[in-house]
Amino acid sequence: MSFDRYLAVVHPISSMSYRTKWNTLRIIIALWVIILGGHVPLLFQNDVISYEYNNELRTTCLNEETIFEPYSAKVFYGTFFVFGYAVPLSLICILYGFMLKRLLYGAVPGGSKRAEKIRSKKRVTKMVVIVVVIFALCWLPLQIVFMIKHFGMFNDSVTFVAIQMASNGLAYMNSCVNPILYSFLSEHFRRSFRKILCFGYSKYENRTVNMEMKERPTIPPT
Repeated sequence: MSFDRYLAVVHPISSMSYRTKWNTLRIIIALWVIILGGHVPLLFQNDVISYEYNNELRTTCLNEETIFEPYSAKVFYGTFFVFGYAVPLSLICILYGFMLKRLLYGAVPGGSKRAEKIRSKKRVTKMVVIVVVIFALCWLPLQIVFMIKHFGMFNDSVTFVAIQMASNGLAYMNSCVNPILYSFLSEHFRRSFRKILCFGYSKYENRTVNMEMKERPTIPPT
């Protein structure tokens, strides 16, 4: 998504030939294959165990992290930190940095459009900074927990388990927060979202167009 935004802002004309629906679909499928393939080791982290409770034999699915060898766990979670946090965050910062440079120092048309263009740049800049900071803050606690847990500093206590569960929730909450941020910070996002909810028909936009038509001066027939 960050790369797509980068192309749309920094190379809006030259990127039109390959920013197509089919290319987008191919990239999405490839990303899902890579992500699912990278999480295959987690399938072997869970096991079904049997135990006796109140004179009954029961079975349950247990997250048995001891299945991982210590070295394998360090490699997996170290790789997860690099490619699941450090590299994406670095790429996001670099791409958004180029975007902000283009938005802040690009050519601004003169006349009455200049003030609106400057306000639009400020809104986009604010949104970009907030999105990057939220991503970094939401995923950082979980990465710290993984490093502590699998690099010899693990404290098997109720407090640590609670912190790990909260960190998991915070990390996955990032995907829920982004649409909320966009809705507050982007008028274009709100209009597009209304169109989706109304199946392409927006009473708000229709009302706006009618008001603009009424405000236009009529030209008497000649």
